[in-house]
Amino acid sequence: MSCFIEEHRGRFGVELIWRTLGVSVSAYFQRKTGQRSRRAVEDQRLLARI
Repeated sequence: MSCFIEEHRGRFGVELIWRTLGVSVSAYFQRKTGQRSRRAVEDQRLLARI
């Protein structure tokens, strides 16, 4: 999905692609940067404790 967005961002703009495909902005940037959100990191930490 990220590759498709990158390939077509110049023609359509990323916001239009996100809305059309139903991709959240945070999910897009997470995949692009490889970084997990603070919430995801905290959830994983708490899950390990349970």
